[in-house]
Amino acid sequence: MSNKINYIPVYKKSSDPTSVWYHFLKADTGDSAKCKTCEKVIKCAGGTTTGLRSHSRLHNISLDSERLASEVARETAGTSKRKNDNSLLESPVSAKNFRMTDYFSQSNRSLYVMVSRMTALDGMPYRAFTESEDLKHLFKKAGYKLPTSANTIKDVTIKFYDKTKKNLIKEIQELKDEGHKFSVSIDEWTSSRNRRYMNVNLHCAFFKG
Repeated sequence: MSNKINYIPVYKKSSDPTSVWYHFLKADTGDSAKCKTCEKVIKCAGGTTTGLRSHSRLHNISLDSERLASEVARETAGTSKRKNDNSLLESPVSAKNFRMTDYFSQSNRSLYVMVSRMTALDGMPYRAFTESEDLKHLFKKAGYKLPTSANTIKDVTIKFYDKTKKNLIKEIQELKDEGHKFSVSIDEWTSSRNRRYMNVNLHCAFFKG
């Protein structure tokens, strides 16, 4: 008898970009899943998707971006409410009456997510987004309108960082409460600007952030 495990798409969820199963195939045994990007097999016994979500971050797949965008937009807007909550990808936003919250769309490829990643991961300065004509042209061709102020770019990035940090702390605490064990590794690196940094990496069987 063959014990080969087959990995198949999850019905309905495999076509939903906001679902973790959009990026994974589920084993017919129900206790593991295979990443569509790198084909790594992740255990998901009992239907838990914590390990899958953690693995997704290795490929810069942000499954929580939709919720984060909504939270940051509400926080930035304060008491003011947006009348039209349309994605920047769906329709261009008029320069007239343009507010900072309009830079937030409900997508893991939203403008504010990409800008935040480019400043944090690629080291791009805030002013590059407001001064580079080529960069503005590229974003415009993709259907986005970049903010005109470097301070707005900075504010968006910091708020994205704060929300991401809170969610990461929450996930770690949940794993800790469940009795999972962690190990720590440390490494040092130097940036292109000759700045030295030390990374503290947290490892867990169910967390790969």
